[in-house]
Amino acid sequence: MLGGDGESVLGTIAESEGLPDGRVAVVFNEADSQLTVFSPSGGLRNVGRHGAGPGEYRWVRWIKSRGNELHVIDPLQARVTVLDAQSFQVLREGLYPAGRYALGGAALVHDSLYVVNALLFTSDRAGYVLHSFGLDGELLYSFDETTEAHAPGTSETEMGVIRVLLSAEVDGRLWAANRNRYELDLWDATTGQRLDRLVQEVDWFPGHGREFPIDPDQPPPPTIVDLQRDTSGRLWVMMNIPSDEWAKHVIPRPRDAHPERDAYILRGDGVDAFDTLVEVIDVASARIVASSRLRGTSLLAFVGSTERAIAWDKVSGTEIPVLPLWELSLAGPMPCASAS
Repeated sequence: MLGGDGESVLGTIAESEGLPDGRVAVVFNEADSQLTVFSPSGGLRNVGRHGAGPGEYRWVRWIKSRGNELHVIDPLQARVTVLDAQSFQVLREGLYPAGRYALGGAALVHDSLYVVNALLFTSDRAGYVLHSFGLDGELLYSFDETTEAHAPGTSETEMGVIRVLLSAEVDGRLWAANRNRYELDLWDATTGQRLDRLVQEVDWFPGHGREFPIDPDQPPPPTIVDLQRDTSGRLWVMMNIPSDEWAKHVIPRPRDAHPERDAYILRGDGVDAFDTLVEVIDVASARIVASSRLRGTSLLAFVGSTERAIAWDKVSGTEIPVLPLWELSLAGPMPCASAS
């Protein structure tokens, strides 16, 4: 249970990453300037603070672990900081390409090659949503082109092509998932070339490219929230899917709410309105080998591996959020996903 006694008041998770020794680094809230590291024993440590000096940040947008290093990407300062994953001392710093609108995901391809999901509104880069760069801040490749137009300031929920990136394999390849379509692409980050595409054509996940208004009679389609690869090369896909009791979580807009808000809103924090669906795909056959819908449970992200995932829960009888860690495993003669 992240937070030790389960009674800590925690914010919304914006980013999380598992460390080699079992600790979990978490960034709360979208504009945080520090990260919190939880240990298996229940202790925690805050790392970083607001500022412009070494080890200080204006916006911890992405954190990525590799070996004994933790890479912190701060787009507002156009800086990448590499920390020792044990002491969190600054080892080295690099540049993040300025002028990007940071969106959904990031990947650390090797010690000094990064891929980020972002928009750049220049004539040569507009329309591409994935960009690779080195610690010198030089853009190498822009790839994954979309034909959908997006203006500066586009939010994540309005992006029809938001990507969730999988930590790259040693040969520079990485998988990227389309948030709003059940499509998984394999890219060579060192050349910007697409190597493969897996498409799951299922009726319950229609492709979509926009934000849907909250409607008690029309649950929104599923969205992909995270992607991970296990040691056998299978892809684990985590999705949000509306609860079977969606309508009971939808209430009319309060009278004192802004008039431009939707006619309906979700009750409370809205988490209870969604279940989590985890599916496991065998890449060689492009076949789903396991599928499990966790009803009443909202998993937020994989943590460092497919064996662990952060969930969202509440202290019994209250609205105080807590963050349990779930363990996921494949079991049975015919593989099926289970959670415990």
